[in-house]
Amino acid sequence: MTKGATKTNVTQDLSLNLKWSINERMRANFDVQYVESTVRAWDVETGFASFADIKVDLRDRAAVEWLAPTNVNFSEGNWSNPNNWRMHHIMDHFQDSEGDEFAARADFEYDFHINHLESIKIGFRYADRDQQVRASNYNWESVATSWSGNQAHYYNLDHHEPGPVEIDEESGEEIPIGTNGNQKYFTGYPQGYYEVQEFGDDYFDLGIGNGQLPFANMDLLKDRWAMINSLGGPALGFEGGVGWEPACSGLGDRADELNSDLCVTPAELVDVSEETSAAYIQFNIGGNDSTLFGLPYSGNVGVRYVYTNVQSKGGWAITSFADEEWVSETSGYESQVGRDVDGIDRDLVCEDRLDPEGNPESGVPKTLGCYISDDDARFFEGEDQVTESDINQYHILPSLNLKLDFTDELVGRLGLNRAMSRPDMGYLRNFYRLSPEVPYVTSESDPAWIRDESGEVVGVNVYARGSGQNSGLKPITADQIDLTLEWYFDDDGSLTGALFHKDLDNYIQHVRFDTEVESNGVTKEAVIRAPVNGDGAEIQGFELAFTDFFDSLPVDGFGIKANYTYVDNQGLKTSYTSSSDSDGVFENTLAASNVEVDALRGLSEHTANFIAMYEVDSWSARLAYNWRSEFLITPIDSVIGRPMWQDDFSTLDGSVKFRPMDGLTISLKASNLLNEEVVLKQQVTNATGESGIVNVPNDTRLAGSWFQKGRRFTLSASYKF
Repeated sequence: MTKGATKTNVTQDLSLNLKWSINERMRANFDVQYVESTVRAWDVETGFASFADIKVDLRDRAAVEWLAPTNVNFSEGNWSNPNNWRMHHIMDHFQDSEGDEFAARADFEYDFHINHLESIKIGFRYADRDQQVRASNYNWESVATSWSGNQAHYYNLDHHEPGPVEIDEESGEEIPIGTNGNQKYFTGYPQGYYEVQEFGDDYFDLGIGNGQLPFANMDLLKDRWAMINSLGGPALGFEGGVGWEPACSGLGDRADELNSDLCVTPAELVDVSEETSAAYIQFNIGGNDSTLFGLPYSGNVGVRYVYTNVQSKGGWAITSFADEEWVSETSGYESQVGRDVDGIDRDLVCEDRLDPEGNPESGVPKTLGCYISDDDARFFEGEDQVTESDINQYHILPSLNLKLDFTDELVGRLGLNRAMSRPDMGYLRNFYRLSPEVPYVTSESDPAWIRDESGEVVGVNVYARGSGQNSGLKPITADQIDLTLEWYFDDDGSLTGALFHKDLDNYIQHVRFDTEVESNGVTKEAVIRAPVNGDGAEIQGFELAFTDFFDSLPVDGFGIKANYTYVDNQGLKTSYTSSSDSDGVFENTLAASNVEVDALRGLSEHTANFIAMYEVDSWSARLAYNWRSEFLITPIDSVIGRPMWQDDFSTLDGSVKFRPMDGLTISLKASNLLNEEVVLKQQVTNATGESGIVNVPNDTRLAGSWFQKGRRFTLSASYKF
């Protein structure tokens, strides 16, 4: 697979700050900010495939070896010969989005300087964020796949000539030989769309001999219109649902694009607006020799009120069975060749499946068009639905922070507060894409086929599955308690310990859940993957940290920093439920996969860091070793819906900085000096309860992916005026 992407992000920020000393006791601070951002992106991948036999060893780290195919002709040159490869698929994505934010705040503080009360602060903040997302879906299309029939004459990458044809006796037209009407006339692949390049085998020994493989031409991938005009389905002579029909083509599944400039369908044009207003009052307490329990203290207590309004325009995009309009007959629906969401070509007319001798094949279902019900056909032929949501939210956030000076060297701190974290604005898009899922015609045992008592196929269950975002997401809130004890044993040294506990509410996870969707007068239950708010979770643990410079050494400037953190992560136990309210906003729903997890994303149970430092005059150096235990990446991956974890990982990084003169800094940074690899594991059994798999314990995780980023060195210079 070869992937090319070009992305341009432009952010412009204009800010103004004004401080005003009104009198000796009263001060004011004003901020105004305007931010404007644009994103323009083109992302495309091409997948080349061969008929290699694969030998896989899963006993430890996966070992993969390519072997010559068993029943397929194999040209000389092995894997470096483009004739042994075919164009399997192409997937593209286009985005042209923009956003802006206006924010203003005003803070006022008045000094009392009386016992137990230093000052009072009040403040106000207003922000208005708007985001216009114009982004196509990731548009996966098959070109020459093993499940697509009668495509052998354009399987090879080096097939640059038109395909063979014969003359139809009745019409006199040229007809491609050996086709089923899925293409008119294969014109041949363009010259120069692939390159044979070296593929290193130091990471995985693939047994590919000279290590050369064909890859797509990267210059071509980066040129969007060149890709469309050279490898798009019509450019290669394909029609009727065969080949790649890219974003901006206005063909096939992209037929309902608004225009060639926007390149998005109505449901892909999303407009999100978030307006917030907040006010707070804070009392700064202690100071002025005030004591609490006989100890000097300081701190603050206050409360913040936050109002949020989210408006999101978007809708449901529903993928149809076929590009052509269906015709209702008494025997069912008939169509030209259609295409499922995965790009697989399917003959939706009602015909027998024939054996090599041309007779109806025994035990194999007829074509899909014989079984799809009228309701299913109407549902997936419905137009995209444009919807709007308008959500109001209110939050009150109290806080208390205290500092107690036990001695000049020993300090204690207490923090009690409720914090709030807003969803990423991209999660608030009101957009869902729904597609049909049907069985392969050759999958006799697929439970989606409906059979009578004799075992004859009489119907098919068409499942509706999709993904999207959630404009009704609530912010995550956390009720937090923090206790810290700090010992400053010299000017450069400290030892600190901290205990923390957090109760999270409305924690956001990507999960799958059931909901009902109405399309073209038909209501159907659909399985949706989207972010939702969970009931809650808990985090608790402790942290230890040590810092010191060793002034007693013969050479000054050497020091160390070390810390260790333990987190008891009580996350969200997932289950499969159904929930959506009347306006389509999904909330307070947990429905991941059939594998249960009990953890929060991104949190390791154990984390440790050790830093060796050198600081003298104009030189400074760091050597940092960081380690963390395994952590959850997602409770439901996008492919088969199982939890994914990252295994224990450590890295050694370093840096050297030199300041030859005031304002000038020269830096050399090194990352991953030990060239560590990242291992991802898939959880296959529940975290608790019965695993459901014989002789397999709970919380079993199997390694499935290995990534090696390599070492990275960065040399930079900066000058501060």
